[in-house]
Amino acid sequence: MVLLFFVVAPFAGKSFIEKELSGGVNFLVFSLMQGITFAAGVYVVLAGALVTGAPLMGVHPNPMGRGDDTPLNLGVVRTRNG
Repeated sequence: MVLLFFVVAPFAGKSFIEKELSGGVNFLVFSLMQGITFAAGVYVVLAGALVTGAPLMGVHPNPMGRGDDTPLNLGVVRTRNG
């Protein structure tokens, strides 16, 4: 998203961004901060959807990172050999 903000900022105009939007902050710094803020917001929304939706679908993200998306079963202890 930062790249998108950097591409669009010059088209909006340096003087417009610095006077109307950023309150005097350099337009490149403002674009950088807005891109990071937007990307962080999207990440929070997606992470919240994952946390909320995974239990509803019966899939629990594996904390060990092995790619095993089987439903969580706390009543059974599994070993590698059996």
